[in-house]
Amino acid sequence: MFTGLVEGAGRIARISPQGPDAVLVVSPPWPLAEAVLGESVAG
Repeated sequence: MFTGLVEGAGRIARISPQGPDAVLVVSPPWPLAEAVLGESVAG
């Protein structure tokens, strides 16, 4: 169950297939340098 607040939504910048999986590159809506230890980032 998610009990937090959504502060922003990123943008999928690239999808790279890796066999049956994929690697997603996500561009955040704010500078990543502003993230601090303990914050949750979900994709």
